[in-house]
Amino acid sequence: MENLISIYRYWRTLPRNGNPLHEYFLAHNLGILEAARLPLLRYLISRTYFGGFDMDRFSFIGTMEHYSADVRRLSKIIGRPLPEMRQNVTAEVREAGAAGGVSDLTSGSKINSALYELLRDDIAFYERTLELPAAQRGE
Repeated sequence: MENLISIYRYWRTLPRNGNPLHEYFLAHNLGILEAARLPLLRYLISRTYFGGFDMDRFSFIGTMEHYSADVRRLSKIIGRPLPEMRQNVTAEVREAGAAGGVSDLTSGSKINSALYELLRDDIAFYERTLELPAAQRGE
């Protein structure tokens, strides 16, 4: 959910750039729930990024929950120093009339429940990734 919320907030501030999905998003003044219903965003991780790919084929998978440790482990695996990059933080966007929008999208709310339901495939995919063997996750 955090990834979609980050994209949503960023897209609300991003000037038009010719990206068809972003143009649609802006032209229709989509709220967070409407954006989450768009298939490319709704299934961003499970289908758009990794659809049909066997995650067991990866010898290393890092996660945000263990970001710092995963960067260090990956650095050891490849034998090269890797700087820990600054986390992308998108400033909060106050909703101005967007359907389904609220000022704080991360607070416990009906919108959070609806987002969880809409994104259940991606959430399940991510949770399965967390269950992969520890060696794959760099542990």
